[in-house]
Amino acid sequence: MTKRREILLVTMMSVVGAAAVIGLGFFSPSVVPGLSMTTASDGEMIRDFREHRQQYEQLVQMLQQDKGIRSIGRSAGDWYQDAGSKKIPKSRVAEYQTLLRQLHLESIDRGTDEQIFLNRASFGLAVSGWSKGYLYSEKQLTELVPDTDDVAWQEPVGEAYRSIEGNRYIFPSWDA
Repeated sequence: MTKRREILLVTMMSVVGAAAVIGLGFFSPSVVPGLSMTTASDGEMIRDFREHRQQYEQLVQMLQQDKGIRSIGRSAGDWYQDAGSKKIPKSRVAEYQTLLRQLHLESIDRGTDEQIFLNRASFGLAVSGWSKGYLYSEKQLTELVPDTDDVAWQEPVGEAYRSIEGNRYIFPSWDA
């Protein structure tokens, strides 16, 4: 299991667990009529990235500096650190969470040493769900699509990448 899938699984399990506790049980878009699995369009996300480029770049630089952090969500207590790594001060975690809330992001996750995911929206489990957000990759990706809005869901499992500029991308990831 990749680190990205592991992080997504932990995040999704907490959502499903909370739903079970309050009596909602397990549900999916296929059994809840009218439930939409949509988020901002590629065009909206590109505009938002360009308008707030400095804050997005700041988040990426912070995670590059804080090697021990695997994932930070925008809520208090919603962050994961590698065992044995240098403890991250609460003030630094609060700085991440403030930026995540300002940018309307759910979380920032370290996929690999070369990839950082800025998750805008997600639903379901890592083995049956979807997410969409921004990707920073130190390596240029070569298999790109012109628009991720039209790609998702054509295969049972997948991910796609659309270039914003340089090594910044929009991604949807899904597992039906």
